Amino acid sequence: MTIASHTGDGVAAMQELDLITKLRVSPQAFIWVHAQNEKNKELHIQAAERGCWVEFDGIGSRSKQLLLLDPMNLKTQFCSAFLRLITSQ
Repeated sequence: MTIASHTGDGVAAMQELDLITKLRVSPQAFIWVHAQNEKNKELHIQAAERGCWVEFDGIGSRSKQLLLLDPMNLKTQFCSAFLRLITSQ
């Protein structure tokens, strides 16, 4: 089963991850939809490190600026989080 939550807000996404983990659902079954709405990139990384999918969509002038502001740094951060996740298992 996959859970796609149209949350957007990073704090709420973390609370949802806490809840599903408490219910013994794997974070890998969780998709945080509209994550681009969260301005704190650290929450994106924390969610990825916890094992959930972090989904960015809604491409437009606002999200383009958000995602392309520093793409190499963001890409590096996500790759680093992904590598830490897969090497820890």
